[in-house]
Amino acid sequence: MKIAKIALLAALSGSPALLFADSHFGIGINFGIPVPTGVVVMESPPPVVVEQAGPAPGPNFIWIGGHWAWKGHWRRWVWVRGHWEVRPFVSAAWAPGHWVQTRSGWAWVDGQWVAQQAPPPVPTGPEVYVDQAPPPPVSEVVYGPPPGPEFFWIGGFWGWSGGWVWHPGHYERHPHFHAGAGWEPGRWEHRGGHFVWLAGHWR
Repeated sequence: MKIAKIALLAALSGSPALLFADSHFGIGINFGIPVPTGVVVMESPPPVVVEQAGPAPGPNFIWIGGHWAWKGHWRRWVWVRGHWEVRPFVSAAWAPGHWVQTRSGWAWVDGQWVAQQAPPPVPTGPEVYVDQAPPPPVSEVVYGPPPGPEFFWIGGFWGWSGGWVWHPGHYERHPHFHAGAGWEPGRWEHRGGHFVWLAGHWR
């Protein structure tokens, strides 16, 4: 028990005491912020493998993308393939698990089901600067065809409001529909040590 407490304190403080290749730990305190769980690895994970999901088995399925897992007994990375899974409730979307770099190594953050809220207004206005990197995009499913030829899919995105908040995708009508009309999605751009939100716009 005493050794476990020392290891946990070292992980939280970034102490060199945890600079070995493979360590398992968990933190039972969560203040609404994703907490790294599972393994801490000194070696960075390989690039994500591009997978072909294929058609969904049914209308209530969501694609859970694959990810790299660290197999300590083999001392190497192993790709865990993606799969289709039934959503646990009607408004569910999947926030994928991912590896984050900490002072003690690379730590795994578990994926989770999140509830999609009513579509927010399309963001416009000045650029937003954030010091933290946005989480990986949530896996979304586009429900059916657009309501009409003047409607376009506005993809979901992470917005900043004192913390990261997922804005789910939705269809929206073009305000000045014309030939070649469409939606240019917003994006977070890494610039000068900050992440800058460049708002999407109609074209």
